[in-house]
Amino acid sequence: MNVKSIIIFILGFIVGLVGYLIIDNMKPDVVNPNPDNQIISNEQTPTNEEKENIKIIEGELTGFADNHTVEIITEEGPISCHVYDENVSSKLEEVTGKNIKVEVKYNDEISLGVITKIL
Repeated sequence: MNVKSIIIFILGFIVGLVGYLIIDNMKPDVVNPNPDNQIISNEQTPTNEEKENIKIIEGELTGFADNHTVEIITEEGPISCHVYDENVSSKLEEVTGKNIKVEVKYNDEISLGVITKIL
């Protein structure tokens, strides 16, 4: 290679590099949707209103009144709750007649609470 070819090669490289840098700077800035780097989860955090509708119930599980309703005798008296989760239902069948602690979710659509977890 002669000197002229080397100079043309270097100038071509510089022109290409400058062109790349100009085009790269023309891209719009990407805004970080999570600037605090918080962990994002698909699981929704309950709102304050939803938290107010979740109660912890303790008492003796007397048994199932029907396929999806149980009765628990608490210090305040007997209460009935729905059970829709099959896993929760099967665990409750195992502890019939024993003291239990459960999480019950209430809402305006149903009159009875729904047992969501055994604690």
